[in-house]
Order: sequence, then C-alpha cells, then structure tokens
Amino acid sequence: MSQFPQQNPQTPGSGFGNYSAPPPQYKASGSSNKSVLIIILIVLGVFFGGGVLTIGLLVALLPAVQSARQAARQMQDSNNLKVVGLAMHNYESVYKRLPAPAAINSKGEKVWSWRVSILPFIEEVNRYQAIDFQDMQPWNNPKNKVLQEASPAVFQSVHVNHPPGSQACNVFVISAPEPASVSPIFVEGENTRLPEIIDGTSYTLLAIMLRKHSTEWANPANLTVDEAYGYIQQEDQDVLAVFADGSVRSLPVNIDRATFEAMVTRNGGEVVDLPE
Repeated sequence: MSQFPQQNPQTPGSGFGNYSAPPPQYKASGSSNKSVLIIILIVLGVFFGGGVLTIGLLVALLPAVQSARQAARQMQDSNNLKVVGLAMHNYESVYKRLPAPAAINSKGEKVWSWRVSILPFIEEVNRYQAIDFQDMQPWNNPKNKVLQEASPAVFQSVHVNHPPGSQACNVFVISAPEPASVSPIFVEGENTRLPEIIDGTSYTLLAIMLRKHSTEWANPANLTVDEAYGYIQQEDQDVLAVFADGSVRSLPVNIDRATFEAMVTRNGGEVVDLPE
C-alpha cells in the first residue's frame, strides 16, 4: 500500500481489516424551515381540492414530517461515525496501531490531527498523497493548502448548517496530555494498539460527535476528559459516540461523570453501564 507513509509495525491487533471503508456520507442540504413547510402544505392543500379541512390535515402532518427528517439526520450522523470507526480499525489493521491523536514533527510540534491519518480509509487518498510527510509543517502553514480545504463530510454533523467549503468538523477524540497508569485510548505522542484496550472495545469510547462545538478538521487540538464532559453538558440532545468495537450509541447530555470517565478509560477496570 504505497500511498501510506512507512511506519514501524507493532504486535498485531484485532480490527475490521478485511473490509474496505465505505464512501463518506454527504451532508444533507440546508435545514428545515417551519414557515416554508406550512406554505408548501397550504399550496398542496389548495391544489388537491382546497378547503379548510384538507389544509388542516396537511398542517397536522407537519410534526411527523419534521420528526422523520430529524430521524434521517440522526441516522446519517450515526453512519458518519461508523465510517470513522471503521477507518480507525482499517488503519490499525495496516499499521498494527491506532493513529496518534496528533502528528508530531522533528521539532516536537503538533502539526496536524489524527483525522489526517485516516484520510486514505475514508476515500480521501488523493488528498493524503498531496501532504508532505518529509517536511512536516503545521496544518495551517501556507504550504499545507490541502489541509485547509473543506472538511471531509464524515467529520461534520448534518444537524449543523456548515457553509460550503467549511473546514469545521464535529468529531473529536478524547486524549490525555501524557501517559498515566489509567488512560483514555488516545495519549499525546503515543499510538495505542487495540489489545491495550483491556476494558473491552465495546465499553470504551473511540470518538464523539458534538453539534455545538467544532474545530478545523486538520487542527491537532483534541479534547481532554474535562472539556469533553463539559461540552456534552451543553448539548441540547443526546450525543452520538462511536465505541472501539465500531458500534455507535447515544450518550445522554446529563450522563454522570463517573460513568463517562469509565467509558473513556481503556484500562481502568470499571464496570460500565452502557446507555440503551
């Protein structure tokens, strides 16, 4: 696989390596506008026979239409997170380790995000091949134009009205600044292997999607446990999370701190009560 930079493999881990990453999910256009929908329904009511009764029935359907659209967006966000999880597993299958939370150059600078590392596994090989891995400059350096292009669609929530060409992304990993006896999956300067997730891949958080918080997709800044927990509390609806086994579940915004920390750590030995 010559398109990938050479890295030293470690002890093989498990993963979904026999599968190829599916194409990214693309963002739905625009957000619903209640008043526009009502006008459309009224016009349809007049066209199909008019009458107050017909119009009333059509307007009564509006909540169901909105609910269906909400469910469709939720499904698309869930699919995007599944693509991210599968890309992580495919990366691990190739390199025998998960991507580091941020790439670090010879000067010790954090130059770009883990998201850059999985580009080949989300059908972004051309963008990946345009990166200079010999002279690793920060993502926002003028020479890194490719890392300043629009965010891949899988990193954006379709619930958010991102403008065309936006670099913003809503998918984050939770990382620790340095190794510790009990750690999340991602630790700055390290590459974790799947067998090191001894709490179980189905009980350990890999990444979360936040609607009210975003950053540039190539930006190497990640979330600490404190930051992630705080942002979740600010959300209006349940937060989607992909676990290390590739499954996607919803986390309630009022999740208690102990449960959240138990899901974040890969080797804490806690008993985790997963949300339904």
